[in-house]
Amino acid sequence: MENPNWRQQFVGKQVLDDNGMPALKVVKGGARAGDLHAVDGLSGATLTSNGVQHSFDFWMGELGFGPFLKKVREGELNNG
Repeated sequence: MENPNWRQQFVGKQVLDDNGMPALKVVKGGARAGDLHAVDGLSGATLTSNGVQHSFDFWMGELGFGPFLKKVREGELNNG
């Protein structure tokens, strides 16, 4: 997405919840102020918003980077 206002919404958001599960949601009709896991969907762009949501769910889940991120959280990886 090239809309700078929409992209700015992602600054400071948390992609994963406290359990390491994908938590970022694209919300139709507006995300609540202070919600660290939600961004407002683009008006008139339902298919795009759905695609963004599915991309997050896939890449942060078990078939994407989920297993790697779990190892990082649990300290199983090091720089050595």
